Amino acid sequence: MRELREETGLAATDAEALLVFVHDYPDRRLRLHAFLVTAADGDVATDRGRPWSWVAPAALDALAMPEANRAILRALKWRLG
Repeated sequence: MRELREETGLAATDAEALLVFVHDYPDRRLRLHAFLVTAADGDVATDRGRPWSWVAPAALDALAMPEANRAILRALKWRLG
């Protein structure tokens, strides 16, 4: 929830666990906990003024992002249908 606030300025008011997984980069191992936020308070204000947009689940694969995030996107697309 801290990461959501830092990255977007939003505060989750309702969320459910989506998945927990481990991702290995060549130099480190990450254990990631992902949540599906179904309600949030606040206005989007990205850190460092990065651009943002809401996208349909089908459009997620086209987005540039770290490799570790791909598992989260697969789970999100599955969960949202």
